[in-house]
Amino acid sequence: MLIAIFLTVFTTILIASAQVLWKIGLEKIGGFYLPTQNIFANFFRIAISFYIILGLFLYVIATIVFLFLINKYPISLIVPLSSISFIFTMIAGIIVFKEQVNLTNWAGAIVILIGVYLITYK
Repeated sequence: MLIAIFLTVFTTILIASAQVLWKIGLEKIGGFYLPTQNIFANFFRIAISFYIILGLFLYVIATIVFLFLINKYPISLIVPLSSISFIFTMIAGIIVFKEQVNLTNWAGAIVILIGVYLITYK
Protein backbone atom coordinates (compact mmCIF):
# COMPACT_ATOMS: atom_id res chain seq x y z
CA MET A 1 0.00 0.00 0.00
CA LEU A 2 2.85 2.39 0.82
CA ILE A 3 4.35 1.80 -2.63
CA ALA A 4 1.01 2.65 -4.25
CA ILE A 5 0.80 5.90 -2.30
CA PHE A 6 4.42 6.83 -3.08
CA LEU A 7 4.05 6.10 -6.82
CA THR A 8 0.76 7.97 -6.99
CA VAL A 9 2.31 11.02 -5.34
CA PHE A 10 5.26 10.73 -7.75
CA THR A 11 2.82 10.59 -10.68
CA THR A 12 0.93 13.64 -9.47
CA ILE A 13 4.17 15.59 -9.12
CA LEU A 14 5.05 14.67 -12.71
CA ILE A 15 1.60 15.78 -13.90
CA ALA A 16 1.80 19.09 -12.04
CA SER A 17 5.32 19.66 -13.36
CA ALA A 18 4.18 18.96 -16.92
CA GLN A 19 1.32 21.44 -16.60
CA VAL A 20 3.67 24.10 -15.23
CA LEU A 21 6.07 23.50 -18.12
CA TRP A 22 3.20 23.85 -20.60
CA LYS A 23 2.21 27.18 -19.12
CA ILE A 24 5.82 28.41 -19.15
CA GLY A 25 6.16 27.25 -22.75
CA LEU A 26 3.00 29.03 -23.83
CA GLU A 27 4.08 32.22 -22.09
CA LYS A 28 7.47 32.10 -23.80
CA ILE A 29 6.00 31.67 -27.29
CA GLY A 30 3.31 34.30 -26.89
CA GLY A 31 0.27 32.18 -26.15
CA PHE A 32 -1.73 29.37 -27.65
CA TYR A 33 -3.05 31.27 -30.63
CA LEU A 34 -1.67 34.25 -32.45
CA PRO A 35 -4.23 35.80 -34.81
CA THR A 36 -1.44 36.94 -37.14
CA GLN A 37 -0.53 33.30 -37.89
CA ASN A 38 -2.53 30.55 -39.53
CA ILE A 39 -3.46 27.43 -37.58
CA PHE A 40 -0.52 25.40 -38.92
CA ALA A 41 2.03 28.06 -37.95
CA ASN A 42 0.49 28.21 -34.46
CA PHE A 43 0.58 24.44 -34.12
CA PHE A 44 4.20 24.26 -35.30
CA ARG A 45 5.24 27.05 -32.93
CA ILE A 46 3.73 25.12 -30.02
CA ALA A 47 5.01 21.71 -31.16
CA ILE A 48 8.66 22.81 -31.25
CA SER A 49 8.66 24.58 -27.88
CA PHE A 50 11.23 22.99 -25.54
CA TYR A 51 8.96 23.48 -22.52
CA ILE A 52 5.94 21.96 -24.26
CA ILE A 53 7.99 18.95 -25.39
CA LEU A 54 9.50 18.46 -21.93
CA GLY A 55 6.03 18.73 -20.38
CA LEU A 56 4.70 16.11 -22.80
CA PHE A 57 7.61 13.82 -21.91
CA LEU A 58 6.83 14.11 -18.19
CA TYR A 59 3.14 13.54 -18.88
CA VAL A 60 3.92 10.35 -20.83
CA ILE A 61 6.05 9.05 -17.94
CA ALA A 62 3.25 9.90 -15.50
CA THR A 63 0.74 8.07 -17.71
CA ILE A 64 2.90 4.95 -17.83
CA VAL A 65 3.27 4.92 -14.04
CA PHE A 66 -0.47 5.59 -13.67
CA LEU A 67 -1.32 2.66 -15.96
CA PHE A 68 0.91 0.43 -13.83
CA LEU A 69 -0.84 1.67 -10.69
CA ILE A 70 -4.40 1.09 -11.86
CA ASN A 71 -3.40 -2.34 -13.13
CA LYS A 72 -1.87 -3.41 -9.80
CA TYR A 73 -3.97 -1.53 -7.21
CA PRO A 74 -7.67 -0.70 -6.79
CA ILE A 75 -8.72 2.17 -9.04
CA SER A 76 -10.97 3.32 -6.20
CA LEU A 77 -7.78 4.11 -4.29
CA ILE A 78 -5.46 5.38 -7.03
CA VAL A 79 -7.74 7.84 -8.83
CA PRO A 80 -8.96 9.69 -5.72
CA LEU A 81 -5.39 9.76 -4.37
CA SER A 82 -4.23 11.35 -7.63
CA SER A 83 -6.43 14.37 -6.84
CA ILE A 84 -3.53 15.79 -4.85
CA SER A 85 -2.13 16.92 -8.21
CA PHE A 86 -4.55 19.86 -7.88
CA ILE A 87 -2.77 20.90 -4.70
CA PHE A 88 0.69 20.56 -6.25
CA THR A 89 -0.45 22.61 -9.24
CA MET A 90 -1.92 25.30 -6.98
CA ILE A 91 1.31 25.53 -5.00
CA ALA A 92 3.32 25.69 -8.23
CA GLY A 93 1.06 28.51 -9.42
CA ILE A 94 1.86 30.44 -6.26
CA ILE A 95 5.61 29.80 -6.38
CA VAL A 96 6.36 29.88 -10.11
CA PHE A 97 3.73 32.28 -11.46
CA LYS A 98 3.13 34.40 -8.34
CA GLU A 99 -0.60 33.69 -8.56
CA GLN A 100 -2.93 34.78 -5.79
CA VAL A 101 -4.90 31.97 -4.15
CA ASN A 102 -8.00 32.90 -2.21
CA LEU A 103 -9.39 31.36 0.95
CA THR A 104 -11.91 29.27 -0.99
CA ASN A 105 -9.09 27.63 -2.97
CA TRP A 106 -7.22 26.84 0.25
CA ALA A 107 -10.40 25.39 1.73
CA GLY A 108 -10.78 23.19 -1.36
CA ALA A 109 -7.19 22.00 -0.97
CA ILE A 110 -7.86 21.10 2.66
CA VAL A 111 -11.00 19.18 1.65
CA ILE A 112 -8.94 17.24 -0.92
CA LEU A 113 -6.33 16.39 1.72
CA ILE A 114 -9.00 15.25 4.16
CA GLY A 115 -10.56 13.11 1.43
CA VAL A 116 -7.22 11.56 0.53
CA TYR A 117 -6.57 10.83 4.19
CA LEU A 118 -9.96 9.15 4.59
CA ILE A 119 -9.49 7.06 1.44
CA THR A 120 -6.05 5.84 2.48
CA TYR A 121 -6.89 5.41 6.16
CA LYS A 122 -6.94 1.81 7.37
